[in-house]
Amino acid sequence: MEQMWMCKPLSMVFTLAMALSLVPSAKADVDECSVITLKGSFGIATNGSIVAFGPVGPVRGRGFADDNG
Repeated sequence: MEQMWMCKPLSMVFTLAMALSLVPSAKADVDECSVITLKGSFGIATNGSIVAFGPVGPVRGRGFADDNG
């Protein structure tokens, strides 16, 4: 009965490992990826909290880049 507490965490870890092994890895269409081959418009947004190392509190940011290769 004392070993039953390990069954649930171990089964969750096993299930997560199996799910991650089924996800295909991302691959680029070209052999070489660099700033020269980067084309298009890209945006990024983030929000969260800083909890250590500097001013602590909420943070939000966004950015935009337009690349021509």
